[in-house]
Amino acid sequence: MAEGITAVGGLNPVQTGANTIVSPVNVQNTSPFQVMLDAAISGLQDVSAAEEKANAYIAQYSLGRVSMEEALIEVQKMTMAVQMATTVVNQVVSTFKEIEQIPV
Repeated sequence: MAEGITAVGGLNPVQTGANTIVSPVNVQNTSPFQVMLDAAISGLQDVSAAEEKANAYIAQYSLGRVSMEEALIEVQKMTMAVQMATTVVNQVVSTFKEIEQIPV
């Protein structure tokens, strides 16, 4: 026979299948600034990953495992990612300086 409905007090994980457990969702209030900051951090992590990949290709090229063209392409990708990140950071700083000078 089916179980009755229990009170909505504490939320417990729900067993949905043989080995699958669905945990309750944590609802967090995220501000637009937090979303933007998380995106910026993710972007910087992507730039760091591109740098690591370029360094790995350079090391592989020095061992003769990849061609010069492949290594140069990865270095160029990394350079473009760094330039983009620098441009975005400079624009954000400029915008905050403009906002700072607005009279209240």
